[in-house]
Amino acid sequence: MNPSNRHARSRRRLAACAPIILVFAGCGGERTPPPDAAPAPTPARVTVADLQRFRWLEGRWRGAVEGGAPFFESYQFLDDSTIGSFAWSDSTMTVASDTGRIWLRGDSLTSGWPTPQRVATALDSVSMHFSAPRGGGNEFTWRTTGPDAWEARLTWDSAGVPRERIYRMQRLP
Repeated sequence: MNPSNRHARSRRRLAACAPIILVFAGCGGERTPPPDAAPAPTPARVTVADLQRFRWLEGRWRGAVEGGAPFFESYQFLDDSTIGSFAWSDSTMTVASDTGRIWLRGDSLTSGWPTPQRVATALDSVSMHFSAPRGGGNEFTWRTTGPDAWEARLTWDSAGVPRERIYRMQRLP
């Protein structure tokens, strides 16, 4: 396959991830790692109390990347260890176009639906970072930037070149 076609296809897949990228962040697909690939990420040890610090995530959000079209998401704690995420087809938020989950099971926090595809590898008082399985896909960090704003920072490798995209989220009434 022509490398430029492969890169164009990867960019299209990443762009298609904008709605609900914040949960799945893996639309690029999983790859089987080569035998000499880096080890699998080490999951952070997460407690229910740790997860509760992210209640700021609950609510309805308008997201955008610089120069891109807006998208709409909402997040809701379904119980003390599960966050549901919903992508909406437009600002009316009446028709969900996708759903996802962030699950705390044991002391491991994972993201993806229906199968976990990312694992939390770092948490602090204002952010959580999810890593991809060994050798596959992108990573993302959610970070609160104020009472009604946060950002999702996606990072990935594109043919040996580190890439990054930042989605800014604003709370909707």
